Amino acid sequence: MKILLVTLWSNNFGNRLQNYALQKVLQSQNHEVTNLLSTSKKDGIKTKVKNHIIAFYSKASLNIRFLARMIKNNSNIIRKIHFFDFNSKYFTVRQNIDSRNVSPDLIKRYNHAVTGSDQVWHNWSNSAQELDYFYLRFFPAARTIAYAASYGFKEFSEKDRQSHQQGVNHIRYISCREEDSVRLARQLTSNPVHLVCDPTFLLSTEEWTKIAEKPFFDVPEKFALLYFLGDDKAYKQSAKQIAKSSGLEPIDISTSKENHCSAIGPAQFVWLIKHSSMVFTDSFHAIVFSCIFHRNFLAYRRVMPDGTDMFGRIETLLNLFHLHNHEYQKEDCCPELPDFDAVDRKIDRMKQKSLVFLMNALQGRQTPLEENTYED
Repeated sequence: MKILLVTLWSNNFGNRLQNYALQKVLQSQNHEVTNLLSTSKKDGIKTKVKNHIIAFYSKASLNIRFLARMIKNNSNIIRKIHFFDFNSKYFTVRQNIDSRNVSPDLIKRYNHAVTGSDQVWHNWSNSAQELDYFYLRFFPAARTIAYAASYGFKEFSEKDRQSHQQGVNHIRYISCREEDSVRLARQLTSNPVHLVCDPTFLLSTEEWTKIAEKPFFDVPEKFALLYFLGDDKAYKQSAKQIAKSSGLEPIDISTSKENHCSAIGPAQFVWLIKHSSMVFTDSFHAIVFSCIFHRNFLAYRRVMPDGTDMFGRIETLLNLFHLHNHEYQKEDCCPELPDFDAVDRKIDRMKQKSLVFLMNALQGRQTPLEENTYED
């Protein structure tokens, strides 16, 4: 079958890795996958020029150390080049569209459209047009699937509620990746809404190891990885203190123009977690890969500037794996190593149940809700 894959597209580690994982799972079932990219005619000249420059540097195949000196150690630019490389290598089939005017001829060429994973239903641009696009309103409802879609908030705003209701009722086969999103979707539709795992859990440790790449900077033998999407300085200070008291050198890959360790892409992100001794983070996907590679971790609660609590998906994981003691509680101490045998059993179970939902949806079958549980 030919499948359109519709997700967010950004220079974010988790975003690119979940996209890669879902694409790979679909391709492993012999489906042809096209990644749909929504473009806007409003994109300015400055943005287009910047993208062309990044593409030029990437295609020039210059040594990354030399490149770092050449562009004055601007870590953000080097980071974007790594992302460009990753996208070019692993997402070879892409289709750019104007989401406001999708061609009927494009739709006819595909059997299904899949939205997800990631926070595709968050409404980042605060527009009905964005919600219509990620709810696949441009595609026939009978052939639409949401896999591990997420809202990224705990309650609907009254302003958007109707758009969300119309959107989620357009999706024929619905699944979300955290309990909060399942609860929200069920408020708006009588269709079954399933809890499934993030696509990154669907690939094996060996499959992730194949794409991992060592970063260009020197990495100590024993180190703790710090990755924070939020800007809470107290979190970083706490993480560094715990790392050093455990005899680990802290490596902070949080995005910063001046931080050369942040000049990495998704492949280097995977490598660093795999080879770390401990991970300190407020990132959902950093915790996912800590579990996949059996790395101890400490999860920090992230709250957005507008007050939105981003901890829901992490909380779902901690509940599922019974790892509540791995949430940071303002105590500078290192949690005990998780029982990763038990975690692996949970991952296997939720992977099997999630794949049942996805394969059934592609074959036009609803999965009974009682079959979609991770409990023994």
